[in-house]
Amino acid sequence: MSSSTTQIEVSWEPSSSPLSADYYIIRYSLYQKLACQSPETTPTEFEVNTNVTQYTNLAGLEPYSRYQITVTAVNGAGQSEPTIGYSNTSPGPPSNITNVRVNPERTSPTRLGFTWQPLNCRNVNGVFSYYYARIYKDGDRINAPAGTTYLDDDMSYSSVEFNGLEACTMYELRINAVNRGVGALGNPSHAIGVTGVTFTSASSYATGNQPSLTVQWSVPSQCNVDYYRVSYQLISRKACQDVPVIDAPVLELNVTSNTTHVSEYLSDLEYYATYSISIIAVIRRAESLPMNVSGDTRDGDPSAIESVSYTSTAHSLRFVWEEPSCESLHGAFDRYEYDLYDPTGGGRYVRYPTIIRRNNVHITGLDACTEYRFRIRVVTTQQRRSEWHMEMAMTNISAPGMPVITELTPHQEDGGTTGLTVSWQPPSSPPCQPTHYEIKYYVLQGDMCEDTSSDRIMISAGTVNGSTFTFNVLELRPNSEYRVFVRGRTSSGYGDADSLSATTGYSHPTGPSINIQSTSIKKRSVVFTWEKPECGDRNGPISSYEVMLSNYTGGVVYHGNVSGPEHNIFGLIPYSNYSIRIRAWNYELAGEYGPAIWAQTDEAKPAPPIRVNLPSSDQESITVDWMSPNPPLGRIIGYYIKYWETFGNSSTPTNVSIPCRDGLCSDINYRLSTAIPELQADTNYSVQVMAETIRGIGDSSPDPPVVRITSKGRPACVQALRISSSITTVVVSWELSSSLCSPDYYIIRYSLLQKLACQSPETTQTEFEVNTNVTQYNKLVGLEPYSRYKITVTAVNGAGQSEPTIGYSETRPGPPSNITNVRVNPERTSPTRLGFTWQPLNCRNVNGVFWYYYPRIYKDGDRSNLPAGREYLDDDISDSSVEFNGLEACTMYELSIHAGNRDVSTPGNLSNAIGVTGATFTSASAYATGNQLRVHWSVPSQCNVEYYRLSYQLISRKACHDVPIIDAPVYELNVTSVSTDVTKYISNLEYYATYNISIIAVIMRAESLPMNISEDTLAGDPTGFPTNIQSTSTNKRSIVFTWETPDCGNRNGPISSYEVMLSNSTGDVVYHGNVSASAEPEHEIFELIPSSNYSIRIRAWNYELAGEYGPAIWVQTN
Repeated sequence: MSSSTTQIEVSWEPSSSPLSADYYIIRYSLYQKLACQSPETTPTEFEVNTNVTQYTNLAGLEPYSRYQITVTAVNGAGQSEPTIGYSNTSPGPPSNITNVRVNPERTSPTRLGFTWQPLNCRNVNGVFSYYYARIYKDGDRINAPAGTTYLDDDMSYSSVEFNGLEACTMYELRINAVNRGVGALGNPSHAIGVTGVTFTSASSYATGNQPSLTVQWSVPSQCNVDYYRVSYQLISRKACQDVPVIDAPVLELNVTSNTTHVSEYLSDLEYYATYSISIIAVIRRAESLPMNVSGDTRDGDPSAIESVSYTSTAHSLRFVWEEPSCESLHGAFDRYEYDLYDPTGGGRYVRYPTIIRRNNVHITGLDACTEYRFRIRVVTTQQRRSEWHMEMAMTNISAPGMPVITELTPHQEDGGTTGLTVSWQPPSSPPCQPTHYEIKYYVLQGDMCEDTSSDRIMISAGTVNGSTFTFNVLELRPNSEYRVFVRGRTSSGYGDADSLSATTGYSHPTGPSINIQSTSIKKRSVVFTWEKPECGDRNGPISSYEVMLSNYTGGVVYHGNVSGPEHNIFGLIPYSNYSIRIRAWNYELAGEYGPAIWAQTDEAKPAPPIRVNLPSSDQESITVDWMSPNPPLGRIIGYYIKYWETFGNSSTPTNVSIPCRDGLCSDINYRLSTAIPELQADTNYSVQVMAETIRGIGDSSPDPPVVRITSKGRPACVQALRISSSITTVVVSWELSSSLCSPDYYIIRYSLLQKLACQSPETTQTEFEVNTNVTQYNKLVGLEPYSRYKITVTAVNGAGQSEPTIGYSETRPGPPSNITNVRVNPERTSPTRLGFTWQPLNCRNVNGVFWYYYPRIYKDGDRSNLPAGREYLDDDISDSSVEFNGLEACTMYELSIHAGNRDVSTPGNLSNAIGVTGATFTSASAYATGNQLRVHWSVPSQCNVEYYRLSYQLISRKACHDVPIIDAPVYELNVTSVSTDVTKYISNLEYYATYNISIIAVIMRAESLPMNISEDTLAGDPTGFPTNIQSTSTNKRSIVFTWETPDCGNRNGPISSYEVMLSNSTGDVVYHGNVSASAEPEHEIFELIPSSNYSIRIRAWNYELAGEYGPAIWVQTN
């Protein structure tokens, strides 16, 4: 290694190992600044890739620093152990001196002092020798300096002072530092200062009628001032001695003048106020100490009074107004002036302009119900008057007289609402007319039947304005007497009320008739009585009643009108339930029906039963069912069943009595049933049914009677099952039974009892069923080979089923089932070997006694040639794998395999699988080009690869070492090539990141084992910008900024430096420079203008690659 100030040249000898390197990685980091006592605490490591071993130059290093350097050799198999070395860069010139500025505490008309930020061990770049400071008059560096100073050996010096200078003169300081043994000086830093300006005079005075001040000042004749900065601020209001002025704005303007005697006019000030004025002379951006004066503005017209309130009686007004604030007086307060004017008629002054010093006045002797105009204004001691404030005020209004009701009549709304209409005349002699009328009422007698004399409640109906003389009192009860009241109101209260009574019109009855009763009940008639609706629900004189009678099904059997509260209804059915409903009518208006009242007519002899049916029979009985008579005409207490042989010549009917004890005999929805026992088999019988009530036995039903024949018996079981079997079928035959009751058909049921190759019977047997009407050669098909079946046969006729006859049969052995899940075994596959596995047969699918597996393979799947390998696997059904050796590499082979059973001539069906012998990658590597990776690999020349499946995935971002990559997507593409040496570019990758790459060779759908490599992309332009930009220290002429590195995902490389650009409020760039990223991200900018806004924008650099500027951050100097 050899070094200079900012570079180190590295060379090395290649290793004698036979495994050559593809390229080398050089990593280097700053180990220690040699001027500092301690090594770096968090060194940043940089990385360079190269494929040469001589004269690799590491540039952009820091002077007078110790670096640690490692070199690592890399090929497709991995990386070597690093070789470590150290090298020191040479001393260089010191860094620029920063924060150079004037020290105002050491500045006078003949003296200038300067300060700066002293150098330190991190930026001195060598062994410190001295600071060299000098100043030039008017910044003219052609002439000799006006003063020079050397500050030797002490790096901590931070100030210098020059005396004996000319007043009102600009001087420029140049300062740089020098290191021992280094021929080059550090770059000079600059600062401008101006010796003091002494003001010879300064004053201010008020001018004109407006609130303004004239300011005058002068400076010595030799002072050539560029401009004056005049600032002024309100400090007190003379009318508000006890109220301090807080946070008044400071206003500022620049003044230029060709003479040393200057005058400036300040306008738009407040009246009667004191201002503080500051004047600063500026010579070539350097400012003098301020000259401070103060001045008072003249008085002005006061502001008008803002608000007046008043209270009133019928004959007086009292006004109160808000005292003006001291800020609005614009002078010294003296008095108020007011007047009062009556504008009615021709108009007159009640009070001429009058003086008063308090903020209220009480004026009496006024007219009631009258509006007056009141005016008030402020007068100062200088006889300045405000604008008049005007307020209209009215005296109170007295209570009105009594109106006269002229008419009160019934009223009916279109929707049926009842009410009364009241009309009246206004009071005949009121002092003030009513502004509103109020209408109230109470009930004298509700529904013309209620007594409310002891509980009358007054209710408000509403109000109308004073110009309305009629009103509808709504939502009153129909057929009720009301008393209505009307009285007037003014703002002073209510007058006396007039009243009148009237009765509202009738409406629909709102309640039903009450106390409905059946007073006389017979078999075919009922007498009903009732009473009027309740008092309060009649709503008028009840004129008639509407009666509706319905039966139990809801059918209306009577509907009519009745004038009185009693009615007899005829033509009804005995022992039937009827409901009656009644509603009242007020002439043409109907009320609501009340709840139904039920009544039952008396009993009679029953009607015949209905729906008589003989649903079933057996050899000895017939079942009879029927339903109750409908209507029953009485409560059924029993039934009689009458039956006889239909075709008997002398058959006498037999009666069977069916008593009723459960209450269901009369239920018309219930079907009754009984059995007639002890009958003859296969015989026709006629049947009728009769009902009985307490009034006697009714007629029989049906007519003619129903007829039913008794049934035959069940068949006997079949005899002598004969069974024969094959591989998948069983044939069943049997003999007929000797029973007289012949079957209609037979049911054959069969189920798998046991697979004969298994040790145990079936645990869940599924039974199948076949119906047949023949007894010979019934074939059961679709059975499983080498299995034991259970078979039953049952005879069936209309009377039922016989007991089953049971037999057993075994199917014969057959070929084994297909072999499943045949596939390549990748763990036993190589360029000359193929292994296969399959799911072995078991006792349930071997279908016989197992003998062998026969696997063989065919090259390229060509079965017309001899197998490339074959093998018999005898007697062991659990065999599940086979292996073939001595095969050709990169070649597809097809496996065919079947199984065979003993004593079965037919083997099982073939199963197949395809495998490819291994394709070994002879090389694979990748290297970076921009944000791409170039991937190269090769396979043996005899391998005819159809395509390669290349997949890649992001595994780390080098700028984000502490942030793991989670769930990065895996990208995949297929690559074809006619050559065994293949190159593929992968694009659209992230900068400065590591990718894992996998390559699989595919030959005839068979895949090789993957070849895995990884590689890093190069650095790129930062896509993010510095964040969290802040001003951590703000002074009048400088600002310290700090920021944070862009988010690691947006750096795209190692951040080497930052570019800082500062602009003023007009957009002009006032500073533009670079800041190294090796230190903390912080920078101080000097020579700024006080109380000015600046915007800073920062972007990051990855060496020669620049990022984007971030958003502007605004800061204001002090």
